Amino acid sequence: MLTNNKDWAWIGSMFNSDQWQPAFANAGLDFVTGDEDGMHQMRHLFASYMLTQGVSIKELAAYLGHTSEAFTLKTYVHLMPSSHQRARLAANLMFPPRATQAA
Repeated sequence: MLTNNKDWAWIGSMFNSDQWQPAFANAGLDFVTGDEDGMHQMRHLFASYMLTQGVSIKELAAYLGHTSEAFTLKTYVHLMPSSHQRARLAANLMFPPRATQAA
């Protein structure tokens, strides 16, 4: 578990005030209060990265502490990589297309 210098677990507000806001200031950026910047966005970054690495919704829900995989899917489905080509290949493996004869 990630802890601060007092060996306390980070919570969103502590992380924002102790780490995130100073990092923004050092970078010369304005910090926006609310969900636009901060720990909440770090969770989204983590979730999107995990999905691109092939982590399942069930695993991601557990990592994020969600009690429902359905909630995780509803929240992050737009970040899931989509591959119509992969779906077509899977269907072709299950139902191989017939070879066509040249006319």
